[in-house]
Amino acid sequence: MPTRLVSRTALLGFLALGICTPAHSQVTTLTVLQQNYFGENGTGTIPGDIDEIRAVNPDVVTLMDGYSYEAYNIATSLGYYVAQNGEGTAVASRYPILAVDGLTSIDHGGLGVTIQLAPDQRIHVWACHLPSTSYGPYLVQQGKTAQQIVSSENTYRMPNLNAVLTLMPHDIASGEPTFLCGDYNAPSDLDYSGIAWPEEPACRNAGLLDSYRILHSGNRLAPPAFAYNDPGITWTPFTQYEPSNAFDRIDFNNYSAASGISPTTSITIDETNSSPNFDSDHRGVLTTYSLTPPARKSTASIPLPATSSTGTQIRPFLSWLPSIGATSHNVYFGTTNPPPSIGNQANSYYNAGLLKPSTKYYWRIDEVTSGGTVTGAVWSFTTGNNASVTSGSASYAVNTPITINFANGPGNTKDWIGIYPAGSPYGSGSSSTNWCYLNGTQTAPNKAIKNGTVKFATGISSKGAYVARFFSNDGYYLMDQVPFTVQ
Repeated sequence: MPTRLVSRTALLGFLALGICTPAHSQVTTLTVLQQNYFGENGTGTIPGDIDEIRAVNPDVVTLMDGYSYEAYNIATSLGYYVAQNGEGTAVASRYPILAVDGLTSIDHGGLGVTIQLAPDQRIHVWACHLPSTSYGPYLVQQGKTAQQIVSSENTYRMPNLNAVLTLMPHDIASGEPTFLCGDYNAPSDLDYSGIAWPEEPACRNAGLLDSYRILHSGNRLAPPAFAYNDPGITWTPFTQYEPSNAFDRIDFNNYSAASGISPTTSITIDETNSSPNFDSDHRGVLTTYSLTPPARKSTASIPLPATSSTGTQIRPFLSWLPSIGATSHNVYFGTTNPPPSIGNQANSYYNAGLLKPSTKYYWRIDEVTSGGTVTGAVWSFTTGNNASVTSGSASYAVNTPITINFANGPGNTKDWIGIYPAGSPYGSGSSSTNWCYLNGTQTAPNKAIKNGTVKFATGISSKGAYVARFFSNDGYYLMDQVPFTVQ
């Protein structure tokens, strides 16, 4: 399968995306794989991970626990579209990734995307990798009380999970299929008698159900402790990686209830049913879902961003469910109500570009049909108080200074800007072409800078497409990015 990867720098730039309108019909069966791919500790190999995923052939796979470039390489080798954060947590899909739904600023959090299965069918997929600090099953072995264990979970993992769940309500409320998959580094309360592990109850309270447990409700509970080969166990298929003999189901494939979706099969993946090159210290969780495609209405519907939403990204990608019989779409967008006309287009999405922070925008879609034009409702959203970055020029000559403007930064002394090849991964294990703090040097300023310009005086020696990325506080939380070329 050819790689279908196109940089879409108008979206929040941790994405490396392909955007197009699929020609295929509505999708009624979808396979989703959650896989911790075992890259960062150097024991696993990328070819083995690729073989494993290719063997089970999922439509969507959530990847985590490696260097950022590894998830990127796995996805592109499979010919999948991919979105990732700076920690190597990623969503990869054989269907186009249309937009980013959210990204947590907290370490060991997650990200979410909208995927377009067909011109009138979307899903939302979130990937979440929680920290392993104070690992709960070890506390069980140490004889800690249930109250002590739950308290530890609430301290070390729940803030990270809540950071993801807080970003998901619009997706879940849309009525479109929504998934949350991840390595939670914690068992489920449904697998234990006497310990109310809080992670899965939080998911259920948010409207998300555990596909594997629903289809395997007869699996036994602990205690006694699980063995590595008990049904459903994901940590770990290899006893040499768990010297304390603490084996549990800590990887989850969750889905939204009441959204035209139901799981039909859910299995764990290892060397017995995947590939002899299976190369992860976690079993994957592969769930097949039955989907009921949404029914079109007489007008455009299900807007994203959701109407009246706040805190919207300043480079939003607008999309909607087309109406019955729509052949094209008249787009209206702006800061006034009614919004001005943008023009007619064939695609049911619109790239709004860089918007102003903390500003209310209005938009409307009038559907063009064979019987005439059907006027849509006026929707609105308000952008967040977000940081942004722009380039002093769209194109630079080789070895000439490059100026990057930044605005509305978060105000950390170690906020920074890095230059990368367009579409490349970033984060641990990935290198920038050049970088500086917001004072234009590689020595952090004594006082925070929120607005200004940095100059990369020596420029770039190789022609090509590049992107300047604006990161927070010496980390890889990406706030914005801007493309430019060197010619």
